[in-house]
Amino acid sequence: MEAGASLTENTDAASGAAGPDLRGQRPVPPQVVADPPPRLLRGTVYNAAGEFLAGVPVCLGEARTAVCVSGAQGAFEFAANGVNWPAPLVAEGAGYSPVTSTLLAGPLGNDDWNDDGSADDGGGQAVPLVLVAARSVRMVGQTLDEWETPAGYADLTLDTAPALADFPWALGAAQPRLLRIKSGRGGDFVFEDVPTLSAALLTAKLRRHRDARSTIVVPPPSALRIILHSGGNGPLVTGRVLLPDGSPAGGAEVGLGEQLVRADPAGRFALSSPPEPPEDVVLAAGLKGYAPALVENFGVLIRAAAPSDPEETDLWLGAGDLTITGLVQDAAQQPLRRWEVQPLEPLQLCERHGLLRTVEGLGRGANGKARTGLQGTFSLSGLLPRSYTLRVWNPETLASFVSDPIPAGTRGVRITVPASAMLERVAGRVLSREGAGIPGVIVTPGRFAKWPDGAPRWIAGQKTTSDGEGAFELFNIGTLDMALEVSGPFVVPEYFALDGTGGLVSGEKGSASAELKLVATRLCELEVIWRGA
Repeated sequence: MEAGASLTENTDAASGAAGPDLRGQRPVPPQVVADPPPRLLRGTVYNAAGEFLAGVPVCLGEARTAVCVSGAQGAFEFAANGVNWPAPLVAEGAGYSPVTSTLLAGPLGNDDWNDDGSADDGGGQAVPLVLVAARSVRMVGQTLDEWETPAGYADLTLDTAPALADFPWALGAAQPRLLRIKSGRGGDFVFEDVPTLSAALLTAKLRRHRDARSTIVVPPPSALRIILHSGGNGPLVTGRVLLPDGSPAGGAEVGLGEQLVRADPAGRFALSSPPEPPEDVVLAAGLKGYAPALVENFGVLIRAAAPSDPEETDLWLGAGDLTITGLVQDAAQQPLRRWEVQPLEPLQLCERHGLLRTVEGLGRGANGKARTGLQGTFSLSGLLPRSYTLRVWNPETLASFVSDPIPAGTRGVRITVPASAMLERVAGRVLSREGAGIPGVIVTPGRFAKWPDGAPRWIAGQKTTSDGEGAFELFNIGTLDMALEVSGPFVVPEYFALDGTGGLVSGEKGSASAELKLVATRLCELEVIWRGA
């Protein structure tokens, strides 16, 4: 520093400019920002009829913290500070549940109120802060499918808007409340703390089912039963099932493709159809003691009405139940007990829970078939006015026989099963392609039945297992449409068709007395050892 230079001179090393002279100045104290004045929220609590509700807690925020209680005229007022905005405002507690909820973006200042105590929207218009509440109740129910079996994990929404249709005051920012829950595994559900309402919209949704919507009274007179029709939100087919005298056929079973429902006591039904069903799909109804009602090619009507629902359809049941009665006997004219009797080609509806459902079986719970009694007698009911070819068969041995066509309404028919329908013994060996016997192979007799989707279904009989030499024996098995299945941990599953004498349809021939040779494909074990790169 040069001699005579001022010690108070502040020279910027970079620019050489002189800084300000701070001699004689006092430090400026920091400014203190005052807290905002208390801000108030004011309004009125009503019931759904527009009457004042006193003594109801007013709650603010997601935690539903009570900040005040409504007064004699339903009025409330409180200071709102330290709130995380936006915040919901509801009237809840002391036995009341909110009907509306108001989402506030922030508190209104003291200058934001009109002289009459209502909020000002900034343009001089009165915007009253309104809360609606009602006595709290508990509502229970169950979601079911059209078979009235539990339909679990459905999404349910209760909308309070219908109860506010005639509310006499302007709601302002208040919105109808939506309550959402999910039914349990068994379809059971509980709405806790639901407001008592003259009307509410209940919606139930479940994947691959048609949405169910209904306006209800809260609380309902009994536990709710919500029917969800499978098939998605396609056209809704509705109508009535009627007895021959025109009275309702309550409890009748109605089928359309894969959809099956029961008519209510008034005979009414509703079921969901796929958006574009096959044109030849049938609409049918059945009830024990009456002939089925049938509308063929109903898919044409559904497609013609699209995108709207088809008009309501009346299904008239016929007077008198068409039946075929008779006796099943063997070649020695001895009765065959506990044999199944069923139409070979019934009018099929669908497969449901592993069972074939037919028009002939609607309303009877028997799937359109019968079983012979101790005297070999049977009665097959629910038939349509046509002839039927009947298959009679033994569920244990799978021995079967097919009758000649029999007109519906025939009584006293005799069906004689010939001795050739069953083999007393079938023996053979399961061999490898090299000709060696394969032990431990499961050999199962059975036959294939055709189902509505066109795919065959395997009906199995009593199985056996090959011995150490691959040999097996089967006793008392049928011959009609029969096959042998080989399976197990050592072979590839395969089927071998039998002819009427117990021989193989293809491959090496056998007979009831000769040994069958079932050439199977062995499975082998493969060990893979990974040694790294």
